[in-house]
Amino acid sequence: MSKENNLIPLNERTKEEQREIARKGGIASGKARRKKKLLRQILDEIGESRLNTNEAKDIAKALSINKRDVTYDVAIMFKAVSEALGGNIKAMEFIRDTRGQNNKNDNGVNIDITIPVFKGEDDLE
Repeated sequence: MSKENNLIPLNERTKEEQREIARKGGIASGKARRKKKLLRQILDEIGESRLNTNEAKDIAKALSINKRDVTYDVAIMFKAVSEALGGNIKAMEFIRDTRGQNNKNDNGVNIDITIPVFKGEDDLE
């Protein structure tokens, strides 16, 4: 017997069954959101923590900053720039997007809008 035969469409269930299914879905959704939030917080903590390796010393020297200021985020961006300079298109896109220079909204729709800037009356002609 296939699993599809066991499925009952929601519109063929009682209101109580529909409510119970929706409740379970809401609980699972909340749990998933909390887990994602925790992972983001952990990544933020790691990214902001100091990198204590020989690579940190090299990065600090290249950027003319103190070694204490080299975090994992700094190291990741430094590596991304190195990769981009080597021709890695994905690294270039990562840098562009991280800097907020992507012309697409969350739906993938291009929102490139050109706004003319006039400096004086001569530009109006």
